[in-house]
Amino acid sequence: MISTRNNMSGKVSNIIEGSVNCLVQVDLGNGEVGACNTSLKTVKELGLAQGTDVKLLFKAPTVIVANEQMNVGTQNKFYGKVVEAKKGDIVSLVKIETKAGNKISSLITTESFDEMNVQVGNEMYAYVKAMNVVLSK
Repeated sequence: MISTRNNMSGKVSNIIEGSVNCLVQVDLGNGEVGACNTSLKTVKELGLAQGTDVKLLFKAPTVIVANEQMNVGTQNKFYGKVVEAKKGDIVSLVKIETKAGNKISSLITTESFDEMNVQVGNEMYAYVKAMNVVLSK
């Protein structure tokens, strides 16, 4: 068991090596691609190569949600419908299901939840920086 709400499975589709870090791109199905910025050491320790089965793990507070498409500097950009919306006193939960069937949870302030009028069935975007994603096998 892990303490992260977001756990997406796929296959490594590309590894772009830098001098210190790598950008690992993962095919999540149905045209969706996720990405993780990780160290060269991690890529070698996990034995990553094209076709390797992996999981992308990220915490709900690191997910930015919007009710319109934005030009933002994130590698992970997803689109889907809200399948769960729980309003809290201070923080609220938004769960989006993508076209590939991946579910992405985000914790946002209740003020933002109200301003965006979040409701089940709404179409929304989810953005996650690749540096906030952890790879697992």
